[in-house]
Amino acid sequence: MNRQFMPIEKILEVFGNRYIALNVASLEVRRIIEQINRGSLEMRRSPYYESLRRLIDGEIKYELIPRKEDQPA
Repeated sequence: MNRQFMPIEKILEVFGNRYIALNVASLEVRRIIEQINRGSLEMRRSPYYESLRRLIDGEIKYELIPRKEDQPA
């Protein structure tokens, strides 16, 4: 696999919060690696780079769930 680099500035253009973006991307990496290990997905590039690319391109669907403390009583 080729080493590739995704600048954090590119991620911040799409997401205002880098921590949420990287958390969502890490969940996608886990999903990709599971597919590779099962043999249902073959990749030529890094799964980590691929998850960040999918995140920036809007291919990952996610929903933020508010914490109980943040919800009105």
